[in-house]
Amino acid sequence: MNFFISKLNIQTIKNYFLPYNFVLLIIFIFSFMLRLTGINWDSGYLFHPDERAILMHGYDLTFDSINSFDFFNADASTLNPKWFNYGSLPVYFVKILSLLSNIFTNTSIYDLRIPLRITSALIDSITVIFIYKFSLIFLSKKWSLFVAFLLSLSVINIQNSHYFTTDIFITNFSLLIIYFSYFNIKETSISKSIILGLLFALGLAFKFSFIMIIIPIFLSYFLAKKCNGISYLNLLTYISTFLITSIFSLFIFQPYMFLDFSTYFAHINEQSKMVRGILDFPYTRQYIETTSFIYPITQIFKWGLGPILSVFGFLGFIYFLFFSIKKRSLMGFLIFSWFIPYFLINGSFQVKFMRYFLPLIPFIIFFSVWRSTGHPFLYARLKNGRIMLSVCLPVCRVSGLFSRCFCVNLFWSSISHI
Repeated sequence: MNFFISKLNIQTIKNYFLPYNFVLLIIFIFSFMLRLTGINWDSGYLFHPDERAILMHGYDLTFDSINSFDFFNADASTLNPKWFNYGSLPVYFVKILSLLSNIFTNTSIYDLRIPLRITSALIDSITVIFIYKFSLIFLSKKWSLFVAFLLSLSVINIQNSHYFTTDIFITNFSLLIIYFSYFNIKETSISKSIILGLLFALGLAFKFSFIMIIIPIFLSYFLAKKCNGISYLNLLTYISTFLITSIFSLFIFQPYMFLDFSTYFAHINEQSKMVRGILDFPYTRQYIETTSFIYPITQIFKWGLGPILSVFGFLGFIYFLFFSIKKRSLMGFLIFSWFIPYFLINGSFQVKFMRYFLPLIPFIIFFSVWRSTGHPFLYARLKNGRIMLSVCLPVCRVSGLFSRCFCVNLFWSSISHI
């Protein structure tokens, strides 16, 4: 009894639940409920083409080959999706969920959309927690909570959480890898290398474009060598651990990337030609007259985040870039080593679906808040609680109204107009 009522444990409980972790929990629940609202937006018709394709390929798989040598025969294996427009892990997840659901009730491919969309909503709400943890590296707990709350209101995140596609997942994994890469610089270890390898394999097993996140991972090892003076032998050990973990995990998550590499490469190459406009598909012709780089920025401004957050975010990007160069910020180097090439490559494509830029959104929101708190004139005034509220409340109100207008007109209304 004395153990449970000791001052130490009472203080631990207070620190864990009040006030910041409790507020973060409220934000998480709010974010999750917002993403669950209108989750049956298509009334079961699977209107989203990518979601429908993932469900169809996953539902048709069987695990018959897992106990036989057919597993290693790409042509005969029933586990080979023979479709690599996206990674294999979401396809396998569909099948596993289908088998689990059928234990309790007969589940059709149309019924699976609901639990799969709930998974997307949950993962994106967990990203809200991760952006809070990430922001703590630069911001106070109050401002980090503000970043998390703004991400919970992000329209582009709410929209993509209503589908079971890959972008929500790689957004989550990208943020995690940047976060762990930073601490990998601070204290490089085998365990961090294993975590980075596992996360990298997870993301790549969802979508090939995730491969660019390997830049900050390798940069973290280089900076660790430079900053901490670790030996070349230890550096080689850590990098080898990362590579071995990545390859082993990839074989678990996406085995036919190796066993059916010709098909994998052909499909990835086809998608590459599609986004560059070399192959002509009817659904990509809408981007023929769009301007590289400018178009995705305007789409984020108009539809993704809204004008207020977008303006603060893009200004914050410039400000944080100069800050990172001037102060030699390790986290800044990690972010921009991936953020800038990712935007330049995806922004240069002829096909520029806004969801391609979803992994950048948490960082843009972070930039928007950091820009305000990082400005000496604003910071001196924002330390005052009343002035802080006078700034935060209008931003939250405008962002909330923007999100509400989107949800009301799409997910809360009749499906007949879609």
